[in-house]
Amino acid sequence: GRSFLSLAFGCTGGHHRSVAITETVVGHLRDQGFDPLVTHRDINR
Repeated sequence: GRSFLSLAFGCTGGHHRSVAITETVVGHLRDQGFDPLVTHRDINR
């Protein structure tokens, strides 16, 4: 088995909604003891 999970969130601009939902999910994952790696691919476009 694999020990990783990949998630991707997107929105039209890639600057607001997808960033906000990602940070919310990451917060929940950290609360559960996980150490997620986050890449905001289009945040500086």
